[in-house]
Amino acid sequence: MIIVGLTGGIGAGKSTLSKAFRRQYVPVHSADEEIHNLIDNDKDVQRKIQKRWPEVQSHGRVDRVKLRNLALFEAGGLAHLESILYPKLLEKQKTFLKNAQKKGADVVVMDVPLLFETGLDRYCHYVVVASSPKWKRKERVLRRKAMDDKQFQAFESHQMTDFDRKRKADFVVFCGTEKVHALKKTKEIKDNILKSPEKKWNGAWPTALKRIIYGKRNRIRH
Repeated sequence: MIIVGLTGGIGAGKSTLSKAFRRQYVPVHSADEEIHNLIDNDKDVQRKIQKRWPEVQSHGRVDRVKLRNLALFEAGGLAHLESILYPKLLEKQKTFLKNAQKKGADVVVMDVPLLFETGLDRYCHYVVVASSPKWKRKERVLRRKAMDDKQFQAFESHQMTDFDRKRKADFVVFCGTEKVHALKKTKEIKDNILKSPEKKWNGAWPTALKRIIYGKRNRIRH
């Protein structure tokens, strides 16, 4: 089973590529979707978040917008939130991979915004980067609920530059406004990958993550 890491800057078009891969019948796991699910439904995660930020509780649930604002701009806030979420995210990711392998999937996609920054790229056979110019990404992000320029810039400051991501990628897909292009490119990528020597996931997946200052690292490559 071939593991494809999918990443890109905020607003770059990862969701569009994920949908396109799914249309190619490729199983996709989205880290963002999983994290939202954990915050909304995992009682242990909610308890730990509310212990640090009691003001995020609203009608017995965690207000994700309030949480985002606090974690982004509080010293050490983002690292603390990641320490709560990442262990459970990794468990969910590994379960997804095991299930996909049992079902005989040839290719799976792991959609992870901080793929390089957390070192998860080392566990992928290939990496696809969604790329869009900063002005387009900003335009998309500011259409999201309760997002503003300050938050966009904060997210940018926590992520690798688009130039560095593309330099480390195996495939780069420009995500403009044409979704047909994304579907075509993901099909080409899938076809190219399946032509490579057969690979089998050996079960390796980390149990802990720490954001890494990006630079030269050994990676599992094809």
